[in-house]
Amino acid sequence: MWDCNEMKLGKQFNSWVTMSVAGIIGLLLVEAATRALSPAAVPWRLEARLEDERNTLRLLRPDPTFHHIGDGIFHLNFPQRSDPHLPRIMVVGDSFAMGQGVGTSQRFGNLLQTNLGSRVAVDVLATSSYSPVIYRNIVRTALATNSYCAVTVFVDQTDPADDLVYQDDLLNGDAWQFNLAKMTDQNHAIDDAYGALLGQFDSWMNLRHLAIYNVLNPLSIVSAFKPADVHYHYICLSASRTSLIQTFAQEPAVAESLQMEALMMPHIDQIVAMCQDHKVPLFLAANPWEAMCSPDPKNGVRFRGPFPIENRLERLLNDRYGSLSGV
Repeated sequence: MWDCNEMKLGKQFNSWVTMSVAGIIGLLLVEAATRALSPAAVPWRLEARLEDERNTLRLLRPDPTFHHIGDGIFHLNFPQRSDPHLPRIMVVGDSFAMGQGVGTSQRFGNLLQTNLGSRVAVDVLATSSYSPVIYRNIVRTALATNSYCAVTVFVDQTDPADDLVYQDDLLNGDAWQFNLAKMTDQNHAIDDAYGALLGQFDSWMNLRHLAIYNVLNPLSIVSAFKPADVHYHYICLSASRTSLIQTFAQEPAVAESLQMEALMMPHIDQIVAMCQDHKVPLFLAANPWEAMCSPDPKNGVRFRGPFPIENRLERLLNDRYGSLSGV
């Protein structure tokens, strides 16, 4: 009788071990398949994305006049008052005009300066993620210090979305200044939120180390904030920046696109008016992306084909300013 019970227990144990091993093997196969089909859910890739998001969402250094500033190439180097007889050209824009990711000698401003030589001074006043709400402050500051023979403003495809995001950061009652205290607190809140999200990967016992869990329970910075939080609206807009860029370029009639256009154009109107008041020719350019130039773009994932798509931003600038004197 005892031997019979032992045999039953042994069979049950063997069955349990077999089922456990099969379950583990099945989980490993599902995990491997998930990592192959959803590489973004792989833990180290997910951590890298969160780190990249944190560096994108948090400002370099909040600034009351220029929203955010940095060091080196990210610093606005306004020239001191110079010889009024030396012609100067002002180049305003974001990372495109700044030359982020490009060797110093190949940056647009340096190429222009090399081409023109010492007879003209080229002032590049551009920083990553700048937009027209900041461009106008740059133009106003520079024109108050020096005389220019030309102002060039490179409006990027990201600018309509950035103006929408930065609108909340303007100081109440002052359309030209940003709320430094709010933006500083915003940076701290973003750091804390991403710190908490990344902290989930510290323990090897956390389910975040499974890609299948990350697919079923996506990590999002938006989930780290509550709708009642003061920074919730900014976080939601920032997190949807890519889709806002696509919306503006390809869905002109939707509410978000109309809102972005309505916010951005008055800022450019002010730049035009300042240049006309100073009798300085203004050159406006709508930076084209590859999807707007190539029938087979390699980086066209943000846009729907067929390619190339229209450079809607260029058309808007041309329609609004193309016949104006001095533009």
